[in-house]
Amino acid sequence: MSDDMNPITDFFLWCSMTDQSALEKLPSDHYESSRNIQLQLGIFVFLTAFFALISGTYAAYIITESVYSALPLGLLFSAFVFSLDRFIVSQFNKWTLLPRLILAMVLAIIIAIPLELRINREPIHEAIQEETRIYNEELRESLSIRYGLPRIQDRIEELIEIRSIYREDRDRQRIRMEAEETGEIVAGWGSGIPGKGDLYDAAEKRLESVQIKLDELQIELVNQEAKEREVLAEISQAFREKKEDVNQGLAKNIKVLESLKQEDEILWRVGWGLKILFLLFEISPLFMKALNESYYSRSIRLNNEKDRFEKKAKRKIIKNEMKAAIADHEDIVNTSINNKDSSKFSIDDARDTYRLFKEKNSSTSAFTNSLNKAATNKNGHKRKPRSKAHQNGQIPLNPITILVIGITLFILAELLTPIAPVQQMMGAAMLTVPKPALQLLIGEKAAENFMNADSLLALYQSKPEIRSAEGDLIYAGTPPNGLPATFSEILIYTENHRFKRVFVIDYFRTLREMFDRVFHKRIPKGTSGITQQLARGVILDNYERNLLRKVKELLIATGLRKKYTDEELIEFYAYSVFLGRDLKGFHQAAYEYFNRSLNQLTTKQMVALVAILPAPNTYINNSDKFEQRYNSVVNRLADSGIFTDFEINQLAAQIPSIHVSNGAFEQRMTMRQADIYLTQMFGDRKIIQTTLDADISSIARNTLLGMTDDVMSITGVTDADGFILISHNQKLIAMIGSVDPFGTNQATQVSVWAPGSVLKPLIYSEFLNQGNTLYTKVPVQPRIFATERNGNWHVENSQVLSQDIKDVTVLEALSSSLNVPVAEIAVSPVSSELRNKLSDTVLRGYFDDNPASFLGPKAVRPIDLFHVLHAFVPPLGSIPNQLQMKLNQETKMKKLWEEDIARDIVFGMSQSVEHPSGVLHPTVQSIGWSGDMIAGKTGTTQQNRSASLFITTPGEISILAGVFSRSGQPLRSIQPEYANITGSFIARYMDEILKSESLQELTDNLTFLASLDSND
Repeated sequence: MSDDMNPITDFFLWCSMTDQSALEKLPSDHYESSRNIQLQLGIFVFLTAFFALISGTYAAYIITESVYSALPLGLLFSAFVFSLDRFIVSQFNKWTLLPRLILAMVLAIIIAIPLELRINREPIHEAIQEETRIYNEELRESLSIRYGLPRIQDRIEELIEIRSIYREDRDRQRIRMEAEETGEIVAGWGSGIPGKGDLYDAAEKRLESVQIKLDELQIELVNQEAKEREVLAEISQAFREKKEDVNQGLAKNIKVLESLKQEDEILWRVGWGLKILFLLFEISPLFMKALNESYYSRSIRLNNEKDRFEKKAKRKIIKNEMKAAIADHEDIVNTSINNKDSSKFSIDDARDTYRLFKEKNSSTSAFTNSLNKAATNKNGHKRKPRSKAHQNGQIPLNPITILVIGITLFILAELLTPIAPVQQMMGAAMLTVPKPALQLLIGEKAAENFMNADSLLALYQSKPEIRSAEGDLIYAGTPPNGLPATFSEILIYTENHRFKRVFVIDYFRTLREMFDRVFHKRIPKGTSGITQQLARGVILDNYERNLLRKVKELLIATGLRKKYTDEELIEFYAYSVFLGRDLKGFHQAAYEYFNRSLNQLTTKQMVALVAILPAPNTYINNSDKFEQRYNSVVNRLADSGIFTDFEINQLAAQIPSIHVSNGAFEQRMTMRQADIYLTQMFGDRKIIQTTLDADISSIARNTLLGMTDDVMSITGVTDADGFILISHNQKLIAMIGSVDPFGTNQATQVSVWAPGSVLKPLIYSEFLNQGNTLYTKVPVQPRIFATERNGNWHVENSQVLSQDIKDVTVLEALSSSLNVPVAEIAVSPVSSELRNKLSDTVLRGYFDDNPASFLGPKAVRPIDLFHVLHAFVPPLGSIPNQLQMKLNQETKMKKLWEEDIARDIVFGMSQSVEHPSGVLHPTVQSIGWSGDMIAGKTGTTQQNRSASLFITTPGEISILAGVFSRSGQPLRSIQPEYANITGSFIARYMDEILKSESLQELTDNLTFLASLDSND
């Protein structure tokens, strides 16, 4: 029957592991069909090996980047797959079918992955190039920061700028010396008398000092430039050692491909299509043999069973019982052999076996017992006839078996893979359920947040840029490239290292926590993964500990997991997670704790930020606990594979410090509030420019805390609040308040504004600046004012509420804390500008026709105070001088002091009776005060709840500060000796602000620059 055999046919039969001698012995009517089946199996095996060759060679090429090395490795892999496939399609029975099926599936996936990489080579290479470029840029930037290059470059730029100023001054002095020598007058400077006089000597002296300064600057500049070159060389060396080339490693290619498939559904479909194709290649031969067994396969299988039967007989036969066993069970043996369609095994074969054992004096076995066991079960009952499927060696695929296998695979997929079919179905249902049902399921607010999750994500991703007036970046907002790669790896591995291997519920983590809680009595660490935390903190916004909340959290988490990619969820989590104080997200925390953007953090600082995540306020306020937590995270990262051993040692060598309050916090806090305020008005992404100074803001914050603490300690008030606004050159440089600038109390989140009386210093100062005095009389005539559409008061159409008109002096109004006189001052003809300023800023929308109402319960916000302060601050050269610091030169004030009518009428001018003058900083040029702090006659007090102070100084610096009681408790004690005590507090602390190095440095710099300008 081998006439039509040829080398190709022989090869394919060899591939299918066919015994050609046995094939040729088959009956002619079965030979052709059996031969064709074996040929098909051989072709499948060969094609699989061929694709394995391509796949293995390409995978090896990715690893080795050498064709000569890749080809032998590909051949080796192909030979390995070829051998496994030959084994898989060889003879099998019901017990070996499932393992072979699993092996075939594994091989299919292994072969498909490199081919998928080859098909998508171009997009993968582009993505790797982009990642490498970003990594190298971040590396170069981080190295620059680590070696202090930006600081050196900033210093060089600063030196160059200062040098240019001094060079201009040097040239100016030379011109002046030449002009003075010739008697010329240049730009209004010079005596006009030829010769070297006093002005010439002054210019020469100035020239010498400037030249000395220039020489010093030049030396420092040369040193800094040399240092810059050294640092650049060190950075280049470190960069060469650490930079990442465009390395197409196998693992990296696979990782990039997976991320591309999440972005492009077509790539995802192509990948799965390829896997399914090779899966069919591998399992088709198995199903072909299992469902349609050829005569050849059956013959080979029966011969194998015969061999096993003979071996069993040899082991079981014993000398004394062999003949009886053969006689008693001759029918059973013949029947068994006949069912196997084989005539080759007979009783003579068994007798020959017996004689063989007899010759060898074999003395153990019980052939009779073995045959009896074959015919009966352990209870002595006859076995049921085996089904035809059993007789043919196939697995019986009845409905119950299929159901059991299906349920088993379903549970395994749920527990062991990210597929998680149950959770997948829950997530899909959450995305399709109608809004009313969703509200009933998880609550109205949570349903609204869940359905608008895209908007929430966009809100977190669109933090504004904040820049100083000079354009320097203070807060970078959200980086366009998302999170730094290293940071993402640290965050995922530390917080939820199985994030990408589970859907939502981590069953292993849950079981471990249950085991620890039950058997080890440990405090549970929590089983909520990143997605669950995101659902709880952002969508549900509920931290109650109960089963209902947990169920809602899981439902929302499955929906989020189904809707967003891994990267989007990680970014969403990183933008929204609570990190202490009022901070949301790692970007804000990076600026708060390290005063730099997240992309600019060192690896140590990234680890530190992630370390505080479980309990931020605890770790940032307790250095010992933070150190323990940091070391714990570093030890855990040592097993992550993210860092080398050297890098882990570097991380553990020195623990970074988290600054609980660096100077930029108050500045950024105000800008975040401004973002919220402006978003309500404009909605779109914006760039905020700010003139706030971080250091001065920090000083103001500490001042406010000290002031309110002292007020509460001395007066017994339990809820003192306050504010401090500092303006320079009509620009705000500090705005601090326990009530945020836009109206919400930071501690209680309740809208509590400052009492309107805090505006009195501004109003009275402006009034006195217009030529009035403390003894100018003001009418006390309550009335309601009509308002124009633009919000301005219409004085002419005001409605008088009482005909009783009583004129009082400004001093009396202050002593009685009257609001109506203040309103009259604001609407007086001489104060039309003041009226317009008030109505256009603080009063718009906050008064009910009566301008005096803004001084009462309606109150004002710090942002409104700033508007008024900005409007009231006069330009340089016209600072009001109505009150001077030296009281002994003011007869009226001395008289007031001696009469003890208003001992603290000017806040801070006296901290004690013995020192009535000069106690405030000498730079103070004018001040204003609040009527609420003026005591009446000796021994009387007013029960008012606010005090404030307005100070102006040279250098265009103005300060508005105040303290008040949120609940209306009186700030002053009932004892006369404590009258006006809060005024002294404000004055004392304002004095500290004025003496602060930051503010003094700013003033000095302004004075220095002004002196240079004045010489032009």
